[in-house]
Amino acid sequence: MSSGLAPTGEGLALAALIAGNTYVALFVGTPGTQPSSGEVSGGAYARVQVTAWTTAGSNPTVGSNTNVLTFAQASAGWGTVNQFAIFDALTVGNMRGWGDLAAAKTINLNDTARFAAGVLTISVT
Repeated sequence: MSSGLAPTGEGLALAALIAGNTYVALFVGTPGTQPSSGEVSGGAYARVQVTAWTTAGSNPTVGSNTNVLTFAQASAGWGTVNQFAIFDALTVGNMRGWGDLAAAKTINLNDTARFAAGVLTISVT
């Protein structure tokens, strides 16, 4: 037995994930489905808002950030960031999804974490 979403269903599911306010959070651990720890904190860290998403394809339908995402310059080391999550609020809020970064990156004092447009993607299959 198998199941899946048709392209229309993928598009609807992705639209719900990226609707309204979306903020990218960085993690030094796995956020899981109920993130209670692991999000970077201190050192001038704050989530960054994604102002727009593009969508393309089907099976999977993929969404990606259209703007460059630039975090504040670290005023202290943030640790080795290895995952990201999408939230609906700048602080606290609801996590909509998470994923691995292509490569872990240690954020040291005075570093600036940045993602080029189109780099962070969410796929729905």
